[in-house]
Amino acid sequence: LPRPRACPGAPAGLASDADAEALVAAEAVRLVRRDAVEHPVKGGQKPAGFVEALPTFSDDALAAAKRLVLDEAGSPKPDDADAFSAAWAARDAASLYLPTEGAAGTVGDASAPALVAAHKSAFEATRAQMAKGAQRAARVEARVAEKVEPLVREAEELREGLDAGAAALDKAAIEAACYLRLYKVERRTLPARLEKARFRGKA
Repeated sequence: LPRPRACPGAPAGLASDADAEALVAAEAVRLVRRDAVEHPVKGGQKPAGFVEALPTFSDDALAAAKRLVLDEAGSPKPDDADAFSAAWAARDAASLYLPTEGAAGTVGDASAPALVAAHKSAFEATRAQMAKGAQRAARVEARVAEKVEPLVREAEELREGLDAGAAALDKAAIEAACYLRLYKVERRTLPARLEKARFRGKA
């Protein structure tokens, strides 16, 4: 049980014919009061007056009590997760909050004006949630843009550098091809030109 900050007072004496709900309520009060003493919380209020110790039971006594409960309740039916899920889904689909009533209700029991108010309230809540999500997305987008902007600028500078380097490489490749062609031509024609130059020098 959660430990409350303000513990309820001890119940008055129970009548001999007290019903089960009163007995359970009295036991719950004793449990909470004892738990507040043994496990106090910071700022919590300690229960006033004497707090009785909780009784202890042996494992055999607990097992016997469990058998009595099972005998009274009958044989438990095996759990059917699919049936439970289907029943829960049907109940959940038929349930809605009725603002005009200030409480939850079912579609079949609600009046037409109450259903209109409920659907309007659900629509407004969904729209408010969407607006909140959009604002959060805008803030996240702004932060991402702020973080990414230097990277985008650096990438653009690198792209421009790569483009300039590629252009310089193409120009160098063209010039190298031209010089190679010129070298091959000069290599073939240079001996004849030198020989003509020597002949003219002797004449």
